[in-house]
Amino acid sequence: MSIYHLYGSSYTYIAQDEEDDDYHVDRQQQGHTHIHTREVLARRTGRQIFNRWIDSSLYYGRYQYRNRTLVVGLGVQWLPPYPGSVDPAKTLQLCFGTRCLIIQLSHTPYVPRILRRFLGDEKITFAGIWNHMDEKKLLMSEHQLYVTNLVNLSNIGTSGNDPVVGRSNWNARNLRHDQVQYACVHAHVLAEIGKKLEVWNYKC
Repeated sequence: MSIYHLYGSSYTYIAQDEEDDDYHVDRQQQGHTHIHTREVLARRTGRQIFNRWIDSSLYYGRYQYRNRTLVVGLGVQWLPPYPGSVDPAKTLQLCFGTRCLIIQLSHTPYVPRILRRFLGDEKITFAGIWNHMDEKKLLMSEHQLYVTNLVNLSNIGTSGNDPVVGRSNWNARNLRHDQVQYACVHAHVLAEIGKKLEVWNYKC
């Protein structure tokens, strides 16, 4: 299972055995990711993170969820294109508040039903950019993921993301610190823009 959970005051890589849900901290790979003076924690852990992240997001966003105003930032990364290439999504980034989930789709053997239900929940609005590509890439992935309520913010854009990092190797088993930072900032900014624009009022 290859998942990064971002939350808290710092980020720590946690390496997990392929056949075991237990994990250990790699003390050699630690760092901080700052978003407008806020910091997040990144860690790779077992399948329980899916439930924990979704449950906590729905709990802290319960009032927005009831009013259908819950906005989640959504980003997708894939390998840099070359002539004639058609590449599926390699990572899926989701962010609510300062809680971000980075799923390495090419290294994750399965995605649970709770994630599919979350992506398909009509009460949740997912804010993305260039969604026609994101949707296509997610459907092309081996997990064939579909997002029901996805709003396109491509006419606004984001700031602070390095295009060189965006074109880096997102199929790597262990993402670099700058890749984790890029993915987190991207999804977080989309979520914040989506809230400011009240994108739940948009038709998808």
